[in-house]
Amino acid sequence: DTFGIHPTTESASLGAASLIDFRLLAAMLAEASDGVVINVASSVMMPRVLLQALDIARNIGKEVNNISSAVIDPNANHSTTGDTVQQLSHPNGNHYALSGPDEILIPLLFAAVVESLNDEIC
Repeated sequence: DTFGIHPTTESASLGAASLIDFRLLAAMLAEASDGVVINVASSVMMPRVLLQALDIARNIGKEVNNISSAVIDPNANHSTTGDTVQQLSHPNGNHYALSGPDEILIPLLFAAVVESLNDEIC
């Protein structure tokens, strides 16, 4: 990242913070069965980080199933996201790779979720 080249950057602190963030992500994914993971505007790196965190959760014995996952990225294409998002949702989950402007897709997704929740309440 660009802040890493600043002359006062303490690389050890950045690395330690990154490890803490990764462990928090793995802990959240360990409890993500029947949940939803949405990755916005990072169709290459973040899906792989999510997969690694999910692998950690499963390697410590957590059973994580039925995750619905989506990548929303205007630059997403199937070759960079399809397999990764599908693996994140395995087993028994749903996966979506939405290539389009996130400023349009996110409000549409939000409206669809609200409408679905209202249908369940009524």
